[in-house]
Amino acid sequence: MTGAILPEAGPTLSAQQYTKTAALLHWSIAVLILANLVMGFVCGWLELSFEDTIMNLHKVVGLLVLALSLLRLVWRLAHRPPALAYGGALQRKAAGAVHFALYALMMALPSSGWLITSSFPKRHPISVGLFDLPFLPVSASLPRAILAHGVHEVLSLAMLALVLGHILAALHHHFVLRDGLIARLRVGNGR
Repeated sequence: MTGAILPEAGPTLSAQQYTKTAALLHWSIAVLILANLVMGFVCGWLELSFEDTIMNLHKVVGLLVLALSLLRLVWRLAHRPPALAYGGALQRKAAGAVHFALYALMMALPSSGWLITSSFPKRHPISVGLFDLPFLPVSASLPRAILAHGVHEVLSLAMLALVLGHILAALHHHFVLRDGLIARLRVGNGR
């Protein structure tokens, strides 16, 4: 028990916790998304001598986010998340909408980045150590690459806004409401 204040008539904290796999996927994806947002914005704002290295890492991390997000989606479809025993209907609907938007962005953002890389006439491979990741099966098209880049930037700003909102909501639950919400995603839980 984390010392969180839970509703007296509600289920125990352990009954409200996500599985270890869901928690591990959540925190891994969260760290990767934050790192990738920083790398993407840094490369977009600054001209660095090692920008190609950062951009390659940005692409690799993006595709890792895509893969882990697909795995998390499959896991979530196979393992129903624990019901939230507290909070109003509007709060639960808002949380559901934010989570849906985050899942959509976790798929669309890396996909648009992959489309950018695959569409540029002068392709730069996405290098992972000893091999390169494949490009999407599309022909080179500068107009498509430019359009995909614009979409990628808009999606990045949307992701940043949602992530910040998600973090602020979690902190509000933890420090103001003190309802044990964050404890539901402990990696070391018993399930």
